Amino acid sequence: QLEFNDNKIEDVITELSNSKEDPLSLASFLADQSSFPFSLSLINESGEIVVIDEGAGEIVNLPSQLELARATAKPVNVGESRLRVLKLDGAESLLIGYSLTDIRDVRNQNGIFLAGFTFIILLLAIPLSFLIFKRDVRLNQAARALQERQSKMLEFQGDAAHELRTPLTVVRGYFDLLKRGRLSEIKQGEYQAQIDREIERMKVLIDELLIAGELDSKEVVENSHANLSIAVDYQLAHLRDLQPKRPVISEVDADLSVRMNEEELNRLLANIFSNIQRYTPIDSLVEVKGKSMGSLVILEVTDSGPGLPPKFYEAGIRAFQRFDDSRSRETGGSGLGMSIMQKTVERWGGKIQLSPNKPNGLRIKIEFKLGI
Repeated sequence: QLEFNDNKIEDVITELSNSKEDPLSLASFLADQSSFPFSLSLINESGEIVVIDEGAGEIVNLPSQLELARATAKPVNVGESRLRVLKLDGAESLLIGYSLTDIRDVRNQNGIFLAGFTFIILLLAIPLSFLIFKRDVRLNQAARALQERQSKMLEFQGDAAHELRTPLTVVRGYFDLLKRGRLSEIKQGEYQAQIDREIERMKVLIDELLIAGELDSKEVVENSHANLSIAVDYQLAHLRDLQPKRPVISEVDADLSVRMNEEELNRLLANIFSNIQRYTPIDSLVEVKGKSMGSLVILEVTDSGPGLPPKFYEAGIRAFQRFDDSRSRETGGSGLGMSIMQKTVERWGGKIQLSPNKPNGLRIKIEFKLGI
């Protein structure tokens, strides 16, 4: 366990050393993402310890100069903590540590929990098996559907709490630094700017959480329809205004009516073209095709940008899925955009599919129900 945690800390040190992002912000993000708790503290220019994240308990006593020197090369034991040091610009250092006591406590608690859980499972296994096999096929299907929905809801709630906690952790760390005072005006400006960015990130996330919740609860009006051709033309005009040098080819039939209200259709298309605008080179080609096929209307949007890693095409769309973590953090992405697009399309009876565009890029294919 000690070697495993040391390797995790070294991974953090490596990522901080190789990244161009602000080290305090990135360190707070990595602490929140880690599978085991570790604490972050800043040794400022005055030699004081400023707590950034108490994930593994606060480091009260300042390590000796010899211990700090050793910890810049590898993790060292200091009392009941194991510490690693990363030198920052100037006289500041980032102190990363985890509790040795916590490791022992967690190991003991897991053993007790596993023994108790196993005992309960053994007690319940026979009667539960009997009840499960007594139910008819339809009841089993309903139970599985409800369980899956509850599991997805719990996962969504956990992810949402995690996504909100990450910028809050960063804001708290920088606010604590500002409260300590004795900072140069340049440092104060940098910290305040970072706080503003994290607050804006939380605002975007909350807005998208509200949209996702609205899609889950809002009823579908059966006779709703919208003009896809007009909506696509509007979004393409907006894209050309913002990026006049981008090549765009549009082959969308006129007066394509789809089963969806205008508000949700415009939000869906705005999300697609906003992603193209932000995440593909300005000179990459965008092609849009739209036509009716029987009871369906097919819309295909392709770009010649970097596309997505192959694993995301296989796994499909899910909430809070970031296709590029560092890029999403820099642009304020929450990872909910694709999930909202999928919810929007499927609640109106349509389908959305992501696939690679040859030789490179992303293809988004959407099947709408024909509007009446």
